[in-house]
Amino acid sequence: MTDKQTRDRIAGVLSASMMPLELEAECVRFLDRCLDQVSWHPADELPPMHTERFEDENEMIEYQISDPVLAFTDDEEMVTVRATKEFVSVYWFDIDGGEYKVTHWRKLPDKPKEDMNA
Repeated sequence: MTDKQTRDRIAGVLSASMMPLELEAECVRFLDRCLDQVSWHPADELPPMHTERFEDENEMIEYQISDPVLAFTDDEEMVTVRATKEFVSVYWFDIDGGEYKVTHWRKLPDKPKEDMNA
């Protein structure tokens, strides 16, 4: 069973329960946030991209780039990389400029929240 199928089954059980609708909706939102952070995507399904610009010798250069993601490479390594697309080619690279052949990626987990009870 896929992550999405499991999520849909859990959401179905929640909707059939006697819990208040607000609590049910909050549980489903929490489940979606959790799945978003742990679900792996194939490398041909690119992460969300945004445009960055810089000026190089009086010429404005624009390119599409992703935020950092956790990637699994064909060498079975896990690395933090960004994706950029140039025409039809996609490049996956780390902060030092090293290039990787990525097979799967997922969003980086959220930073831990401070313990409010400490």
